[in-house]
Amino acid sequence: MSTRKDRSVSMRFSSAKELTPEEVMNLMQYHLDNGWLLFAPNELQAADIPRGAATDERKSPSERYRSKLYVLFVKTGGMDTHGIFDNFYRRHLDALSAALDRKIEAAEASAPF
Repeated sequence: MSTRKDRSVSMRFSSAKELTPEEVMNLMQYHLDNGWLLFAPNELQAADIPRGAATDERKSPSERYRSKLYVLFVKTGGMDTHGIFDNFYRRHLDALSAALDRKIEAAEASAPF
């Protein structure tokens, strides 16, 4: 078990037996999904099973990106008054979008078809 920067916990599990290819495929279909993982040294009781869907309470990738840009903005001397950060954010996204457009154009120009 290890802790992460966002104060969540990362846990790693190993199976006690070798899994069949079907069991591995069954587990892999849930890769990067959210869900409930239950563990008990003995039997689980019905009351131990959470009700409802498991949710991801973390920030979305775009929210994390915006937060990190804000930290960069502040650490490089920016002060968020009168929407200055919003302008910084839009300029940054426009520059990123233009860079992606150039990469797409280069990929299209070198495509064999």
